[in-house]
Amino acid sequence: HSFVGCYPFHCARGENVLVLVLSLYLDELFHEETPGYLELAKEMMVEADEATMDNENTLNKMNLFLENACKSSCEGIIVKCLDVNAGYAASKRSDAWLKVKRDYVDGFGDSLDLVPIGAWYGNGRKAGWYSPFLMACYNASTEEYQSVCRVMSGFSDSFYTEVRCI
Repeated sequence: HSFVGCYPFHCARGENVLVLVLSLYLDELFHEETPGYLELAKEMMVEADEATMDNENTLNKMNLFLENACKSSCEGIIVKCLDVNAGYAASKRSDAWLKVKRDYVDGFGDSLDLVPIGAWYGNGRKAGWYSPFLMACYNASTEEYQSVCRVMSGFSDSFYTEVRCI
């Protein structure tokens, strides 16, 4: 038996919030929480005059917020700008909404020593290259490599071209 909790980012009661900026619909979000069953994702507000790289208090609060999110089994946090031009654009990258994950922060994430043991031929944009790669770690007790995961993002086109030539 497993208990599953739901932690939505935003629930907008059926309204299309993609056309609104975050500051306009913050008060319209779903607020009827049931602890352990349906809870809103935690948030932290930083005022514009405090959002500078030399503000040690803000940096400490943000680091603690990220640390607590990761301790709660979250992948990371989303940093959102409340500016008028900072609405969410589906399937598009933007400086208005930024992901911060534990592996983006030096010294924060876990590291693994893995080696590539295989690869698949890529599809779509990666056709003609190897992608993804099958990664493994060495198991000293069995003296064998144990597959761990596939890796398919975070590489440059020049890396894929170089690997193809090996």
